[in-house]
Amino acid sequence: MAEYRILALAALFCAYGTIRAQTKPKANDMVINGESFFELSNIKDELTRLARADGYIGASESFRQIAKSGAVMTGILNQFKSCTPKPIFVISDGGGNDIMNACTPADATCPSIKNALATVKLYFDEMKTSGVKKVMWMRYPDPQGNNYVNLKKNQDIYNPEVEKICKASLEPKCQWIDLRPTWEGHYAQYTTDGIHPTPAGGTATAEAFWKEIKATDFFSLATTAVGSRGNRVGPAFQGQFVSNRVLYVSLSSDRPVSHTLRMTSLSGRLIWQGEARSEGSATAQFPLGEVAPGMYRLELDSGHSRSLSLVMVP
Repeated sequence: MAEYRILALAALFCAYGTIRAQTKPKANDMVINGESFFELSNIKDELTRLARADGYIGASESFRQIAKSGAVMTGILNQFKSCTPKPIFVISDGGGNDIMNACTPADATCPSIKNALATVKLYFDEMKTSGVKKVMWMRYPDPQGNNYVNLKKNQDIYNPEVEKICKASLEPKCQWIDLRPTWEGHYAQYTTDGIHPTPAGGTATAEAFWKEIKATDFFSLATTAVGSRGNRVGPAFQGQFVSNRVLYVSLSSDRPVSHTLRMTSLSGRLIWQGEARSEGSATAQFPLGEVAPGMYRLELDSGHSRSLSLVMVP
């Protein structure tokens, strides 16, 4: 239990255990980027439907899509550069067009594959610079039919390398989703041309994305254990969300410890700061008053450890 001594904004406190709630984004915070696999399918509409049904976004909100048919990786990078406002979350694919007619037979030294991979790295750098926090990158289902035998071989070389780039990225954090298990046994139903989804394929794909989004709390921006100053273990964030202009912050500590909780803008401007002493699990409530909508940073500092988190004020 703890009582906060607030130094900037008056606040209320309650300690009845950790409050668990889904992290809800604004629909405009997420963008789907790529090429015809997305643009020519119903995936964006199905993701929007699922998000509305589960209460993640409003009934009139829709996710954004900037995918363009025929785009190679350079085009996908440029699509992101032109996107305004910049998203916080991205679902993406890319490279299929680069290697569509690439080296025959398929070879890891193929210039088209190497160039596409180099551009994937530039794309991740651009997303980091632009403030993207989470990426979900899709491995294509296997191409079907004799026309795409070489494409499949090139994909089998290209995709594992993209997976390495994805999993090595810490900012933005990247989640890898392999669509082959989702499509396995259903290719005849999910595609008619061998590479693009039918409506059934788009729905199955969107459901696979949405299942992963919910299972991993994709829209959560919490981070912990940023640094340590000694052996003592300090308090840590367990979760935070905003509802009805109140910020709920759930904390836990393995021992009695004094700490400071502060909220700042991303540029570092102090919004409020409070001090407390706590042990175990607790949830504090902070009325947000006139705090403007946007992304804010939370810092929990015990003098011996520091945890950071981000919260979206709608």
